[in-house]
Order: sequence, then C-alpha cells, then structure tokens
Amino acid sequence: MSLSKQQFVDGVGVILQSNPGLQSNKESLHAWYHIVSDMPHDLFAAAVFDICRNLPKTAYGINLGALIRERASALALNNAFSAEEAWGEVLDQIRRVGSYGVPSFSDEAITLAVQDIGWKNICLSDAGDSALRAHFYRTYEKVRTSKTNQAMRTADFLKKLVANKPHVLNFPESESPKLLNAKAK
Repeated sequence: MSLSKQQFVDGVGVILQSNPGLQSNKESLHAWYHIVSDMPHDLFAAAVFDICRNLPKTAYGINLGALIRERASALALNNAFSAEEAWGEVLDQIRRVGSYGVPSFSDEAITLAVQDIGWKNICLSDAGDSALRAHFYRTYEKVRTSKTNQAMRTADFLKKLVANKPHVLNFPESESPKLLNAKAK
C-alpha cells in the first residue's frame, strides 16, 4: 500500500522538528510528496527515523523527498541477503522445485541473478561446483550494485527535476495544516 498524504505529513513533520534549520513551503511539500508517494509506509517511516537519528542537522534547501527516497533505498539494500545467503536460498529452491519447477525467491536480486545464469544450468550442475557458486556470487553482487546505482541515479534525477521545476500537487488545505502551521510559527 502506498503512502497516504497524512502519513507523509506526519513523517516530514518529525524531520522538520528535529532539524529546525530546514525550511519548507507548500510547493516543496507537494514536490516531496510526489517523490515518495509510491513508497510503502513502513519503509518511509524507517527512512524518516534513520534521517532523524543518523544525519547531522540538515542544510537549508535540501530536497527532502529525494533524501527520504535515498535513505529508504539504502535501508532496503542493506537488508538484502549476502551472496552466501542468496546461494543458500537458491540451493533450497533446487531441492524444493527442481529443474522443471518455477523457483520463487524472497529477493529480486536473487531472481535476476538466477535468470542471468539460467535456472536449468544451475539445477543440472554439480551441487558442489565451486565455479558455478563463484559465478553466482559475482552475478548477484553485480545485480545488487546495479540496483544501488539505479536507485542513486533516480534520486539524483529527482533532485534535479524538482530543483528546476517543482511539481505542484493539489493538497486540500485540510490535509496539511499541521505541518504548514508548525513551520509558520
């Protein structure tokens, strides 16, 4: 489920209160919401908490939406499996579904690495094949690095986009007065 406007307002309010030097206005709030609106609430909340807990006082003019997305991406990627854990999940799926079944993995990076090598190639090789295992490790790490780079490119693109031409979403006044009034005082 994606982020509601009220969840966004509450989370950004926490960040703004913990960083008194950070300024916002209605247009920036609209743009920031647009940047993070597709995020699940739990990931958004984890990123907000991480920003409040780990980052020094934020500088004026920062794109908070991009910062939240960047922290969420980092948190999500840090929760990814190690290559060894991913290989263990692959071996588990070999035992469960075999070469003719359709494997199901808990991490998209594992799925992409398996697709790159080929499910049947993995299943039909010797289970103790250290070359195949090493190849999987390299492929899995390549996929994870690619996902990280893609997330960072997206965050950089969004920062530039919003800095050059902010998007204005039409928030009803009733949905954001808490945050806007808190900063106006």
